[in-house]
Amino acid sequence: MYNIDLKEIERRAFRSTFQDGIWDIYLGLLLLLFGIALSLLEFGIVIEWIGVIVITLCLLCMGFFIAGKKYITVPRIGRVTFSAARRSKTKNMTLLLTISFIIGVVLLAIRLVGNEDLFGWIAPVPFPALLFSAVCLVTFSSGAFLLDNIRFHLYGLFYAFPFPIVVILKSHTDMIGLWLLAYGIPSVLMLIVGVVLFYRFLRDYPPLTKEVLHDSVH
Repeated sequence: MYNIDLKEIERRAFRSTFQDGIWDIYLGLLLLLFGIALSLLEFGIVIEWIGVIVITLCLLCMGFFIAGKKYITVPRIGRVTFSAARRSKTKNMTLLLTISFIIGVVLLAIRLVGNEDLFGWIAPVPFPALLFSAVCLVTFSSGAFLLDNIRFHLYGLFYAFPFPIVVILKSHTDMIGLWLLAYGIPSVLMLIVGVVLFYRFLRDYPPLTKEVLHDSVH
């Protein structure tokens, strides 16, 4: 019974690390990058330059995430040492999300360019847009489980459905800017959630004193 209580305490402490909204802002920015990348391709920017822009912005987003956790979250709630298993889950999920984002942008860009030599292997697969959506849903459902964050289920929907929606709309209209619109709306919603959580976090958790912060680290 005592061991079960310890695990529950650790679970609650781990979930509290998502109160700062930084994960929400980070994922919202990555989703917005999808829309930016596909919009640049739509406007005729060469794919090599798009790759450079997206990877650079992705690295900046990762820098924001790491710096935010280190310089904003930790000074306010302290540094909690979680079990090795939970730390491993967090690292794996962070890596999975980042790799999924980069691969997703590259594959979508190749598909839109229409390079059959590079993307021909997926041509026989039915409903590639829906398959892409399924990957997003599985990835974020895994994140919801691994990170004990129920919001990831909703974010999985935000990542999954813009692509097939635009594919359907593109078959009926030549409207410019659909990619940015489709990805921009859900990304803005995620950013709003993140900013609200971030504001509440700064309001409710003032910086710890040096003595308390030292004790939390050691």
